[in-house]
Amino acid sequence: MRTFARVVASAAAYANSHQAQTAPIMAEFTGVPLSSFEHMTRQQQGTALIPSLIQPSIDAALKYGALKKYFPAQEVIDSNVLGFKP
Repeated sequence: MRTFARVVASAAAYANSHQAQTAPIMAEFTGVPLSSFEHMTRQQQGTALIPSLIQPSIDAALKYGALKKYFPAQEVIDSNVLGFKP
């Protein structure tokens, strides 16, 4: 799992800094014309896990019954993963 998280974070950092090179990949994957990707403002991909940004989703899932028990987000994040920010 640690390797997977490191690869995802590295891929996100690469995609954020190489939008021209990743536009053809995005076009092929989504079916959106390449010209659209070349002219749009693309969102930055996340490169860090920040528990305080994940906690509201956990809290909402608990409130609406998708989870049965509360837990802090930090409990499900490996602090050794690249990009972890407590």
